[in-house]
Amino acid sequence: IDKKVNSMAFPYGAYTRDVVQAANQAGYNQLLAMDFQSEEDQQDRAMRERFTVNPFLSPVNQMHATITRSYD
Repeated sequence: IDKKVNSMAFPYGAYTRDVVQAANQAGYNQLLAMDFQSEEDQQDRAMRERFTVNPFLSPVNQMHATITRSYD
C-alpha cells in the first residue's frame, strides 16, 4: 500500500509527554488518546480524543457508555 501513515492510537489510550514528542518527531500528526492528561494536551492540534469499544458490552450499553462518557 502506497499511503503514508500519519495517525497513531496510544495503546489503551495511555501516553506521556515524551511519547507525544517522539510521535510528533516521527511525523505523526494525529495522536489518539482516551483522556487528555493536561490542558496542554487539549490545546495540541495533533491530539484527538477516542473511545474504546468494549467487546463485553451490548451495542446498546456501549452506545450509552459513549454518550455518557462512562462505563458506570
